[in-house]
Amino acid sequence: MSTLPPGAHNETESVQYAAGLAKSYRERDATKAFAAILSNYVVVVSCVWASETAAGASSLPPGAGLTVYLFSVLIIASRLRAFENLVHEASHNNLYPSANDHYRFQFLYAFPVFRVVEDYRRSHLVHHKHLGDRHKDPDIVRLFDLGLDKLPERPGWYLMGMPLTGFLTYEYLTTSFREFWASSTSRSAKTIFWGSIMLCLAYWKLYRPFTYYYMVPFLIVLPAIRYWAEISEHLGLDLREDLGSSRTNVGFLHQ
Repeated sequence: MSTLPPGAHNETESVQYAAGLAKSYRERDATKAFAAILSNYVVVVSCVWASETAAGASSLPPGAGLTVYLFSVLIIASRLRAFENLVHEASHNNLYPSANDHYRFQFLYAFPVFRVVEDYRRSHLVHHKHLGDRHKDPDIVRLFDLGLDKLPERPGWYLMGMPLTGFLTYEYLTTSFREFWASSTSRSAKTIFWGSIMLCLAYWKLYRPFTYYYMVPFLIVLPAIRYWAEISEHLGLDLREDLGSSRTNVGFLHQ
């Protein structure tokens, strides 16, 4: 038996409540979209600055620099996840009033996390069309392939053990990362973007900070954050229900 939302007395009122709530989060505003993107870059740069400053400060106690670095890596990984969330919003045309702007500006938020909005939208709409279908919903198929239907039997392993094995990084590199480069969609744009990044790294010899502050958060921490986020959104719910098949992620910690 499904639980009705506050103020709703039947299924019709539940649908109306859900539609109204969803609409309140679908305001398309280019200024807010750019502000959201910029804020993530500001946080990343601030973390790099704080970590480098702590590493070079002789007045700090031993280990303080490493502590600040690890904390910075965690925050940076969360901002990379925020970019992935923006890709999700873009797939629903929820960022900008103009649908074309989601493609025009994807180099700001999608390419940095190896996503192409059009490709993501194509897969994501299949997820919505077959939500909860064990064989047709690609997101649910993946969760079952990871063995997460057995999570209640081995919660320690699936919640903490699996992320520590490195398998999630391997899985990402052999699926989403590979598909990013294999897809012909926006091939010129994404090649120019990452080609320019590599040229800048070579010219200014920025390999060390790129490794410490991008590759480590992206390849080691982000896969775990992504994994936990996906678990929190759908796992353990009755996905056959129109309402209640996913959990909200609009809280501060989710962002």
